[in-house]
Amino acid sequence: MHFCEREETTAQRNVDDRADKPQSDMGSDREAKLNSRTGRASSDDNDGDTYNEASIGLISEQPRNSSHKELCSKTLLIILLIISNAVWIAVISRTWYGTRDLLETCGSNKYPADFVSKEPVPLKLKTTNFDDVLRYNTTSQQVYREMDPSLPQYFGTPSPAIDEAWEKLLHYQYPAVSDEEIASNAALSFSSTDTHPVTGKYYGAIDVFHNLHCLNMVRKHIDKDYNGGDHMKKKKRHGKGMDMESSFDAAAMDHLYHCMNHIRQSLQCRPDLSPAAMHVFQDTDGSQFFLGNAKSHSCYDWQSIMDWAAARESTLGYTQPVD
Repeated sequence: MHFCEREETTAQRNVDDRADKPQSDMGSDREAKLNSRTGRASSDDNDGDTYNEASIGLISEQPRNSSHKELCSKTLLIILLIISNAVWIAVISRTWYGTRDLLETCGSNKYPADFVSKEPVPLKLKTTNFDDVLRYNTTSQQVYREMDPSLPQYFGTPSPAIDEAWEKLLHYQYPAVSDEEIASNAALSFSSTDTHPVTGKYYGAIDVFHNLHCLNMVRKHIDKDYNGGDHMKKKKRHGKGMDMESSFDAAAMDHLYHCMNHIRQSLQCRPDLSPAAMHVFQDTDGSQFFLGNAKSHSCYDWQSIMDWAAARESTLGYTQPVD
């Protein structure tokens, strides 16, 4: 009973003392208490105990700021990666579509060595099914040619119709070239003596027509009996006025070898990679053989090239082949 009263009296005295103390003294007391707590925390740390300094506001905000900066850096990096990938996708797409458009609609300067003309050659891609394929009749056990009779025929039993088809095909073999085209094509290098004696123009040749000329030479050699012996005896070598009677055989064979080798190089230059399934058949003697035909081919539209060549005739003209 007396102890409780003494405690009450002591508490009351402490309250009265705080009320009577000036503010400066109270501030000193708080500082002393804070120092005392800090000292205890330091002592506790030294003893290995954990002390929560955040409870008295001693932990710096620096770790929180560092974490925030790291998050911002990662976010910025992700944004930059997304933008970079988007740019690369755009570049690749543009390159792809540009290449596709070039293949479909470009002029002949798609290949650096191709003819550069005032009016670009319309090289348009199209899917073409080749005519004249080999088939095998299992009943008669014979191989035969399957052809579209509505199309011009270029090979077979010699006839005026086949000759006429080749004449039309080779009509644009030697085009006249303008001064502008000569200046634009390094391959068109002439001397003053190369002008045509009648027209006074310079003439060139587009290599696809050279290949067709060569193929026609081989055709005529195969059908030389139809052509009245060897057809080259009726001609003069490349129109140069050189009689070939004494050295005809060697010159004729050189011409044929040149033609066949030129066709070979042209086929390897721009190879057709269309696939064909090879089917196995059994011959009458029991032996087996393959037959296969590539059906679909990606080709330039030949008719558009012929139309382009025809349009030049009214302005520049052509000289006709001698073979």
